[in-house]
Amino acid sequence: MTNKILILPGDGIGQEVMIEVEKIIGWFNSNKDFNAEIEYGLVGGASYDADGVAISDATMQLAQNSDAVLFGAVGGPKWDEVAYEHRPEAGLLRLRKELDLFANLRPAICFSSLSDSSSLKKEIVEDLDILIVRELTGGVYFGGGGLGTAIKYSDDTTVSPFSYIDRFQQVKEDMLLDTTTAGVNTSIIVSVTPNIEINSGVAVTVGAGKTMIIDVLQIGDL
Repeated sequence: MTNKILILPGDGIGQEVMIEVEKIIGWFNSNKDFNAEIEYGLVGGASYDADGVAISDATMQLAQNSDAVLFGAVGGPKWDEVAYEHRPEAGLLRLRKELDLFANLRPAICFSSLSDSSSLKKEIVEDLDILIVRELTGGVYFGGGGLGTAIKYSDDTTVSPFSYIDRFQQVKEDMLLDTTTAGVNTSIIVSVTPNIEINSGVAVTVGAGKTMIIDVLQIGDL
């Protein structure tokens, strides 16, 4: 079985990182019978320079036909004046939306030997081991809004369909089940599900009908 992988280096450091990623894939192909087939595409500023858009229809089709997409990074000062709809970040948002990549898993681990090197207080960050699960296809990025011309203003609409919240909650439950099965001692689990948002998210509904006012963590606490 062939694993079709699309590599999208993007801009800046993304291009450097993906050179090393290809070496890793090559090692697995040679030593572990990974059988990966690599294709490349453009995204972000690199795509805008070549095709005038943040990601082309052809690259999106490659992504749709791939088993995995490895994404580098997009953006840079060179494209600061690009039209809003063609900004490098628009390529990333289109990938998220059209591939329905609704859950972002962000592990954060701090080894004890590195705790003194953090900008956060040692007692806060030492032995940190958390997983942040972030919803990617709803919210303000994909809502309405725009810029006013008669009077200068801007507005954005946050959209959080209940179906998005339900499937996102399922991912978190699955991740918890995976850690429990693996014998991981999960001591604290915090789940905030924004079913209803009021005044820019100050009051949210948490879980099944429990309302919580968010207490903003002060910089001094860190």
